[in-house]
Amino acid sequence: MKPGDRLYDEKDARQRYDWKRPLFMSEYGGTFWMEDANARQKQDAGWRRWKDPESEDEVIDRYVGLTTVLLDSPHFCGYCYTQLTDVEQEMNGLYTYQREQKFSEAGMDRIRQVNRKQAAMEK
Repeated sequence: MKPGDRLYDEKDARQRYDWKRPLFMSEYGGTFWMEDANARQKQDAGWRRWKDPESEDEVIDRYVGLTTVLLDSPHFCGYCYTQLTDVEQEMNGLYTYQREQKFSEAGMDRIRQVNRKQAAMEK
């Protein structure tokens, strides 16, 4: 395969999206957060391509913003945040590896609130 080659045959409509069926966002997020600066070194370097948030509010703002974009689009029928809990090499969870809440109750309330928002597709 060389640059410019198609991954599918132009005649094969199975590989083209027709904008008639709903989309499902199977993974989004990647909003790394860990208060312990020393523990940040555990984050997989392959996932550190953008600036880490500097506060809990910034993490929550990113989550709310990303989720709102999906909910406001009439094309999306559902979404799945990248991970509920941290895992060995990624600290993107809403809970720690030990399944402890990462954010204050006010922050978790903001997350819950956006997740309860009616999707554009439902209107």
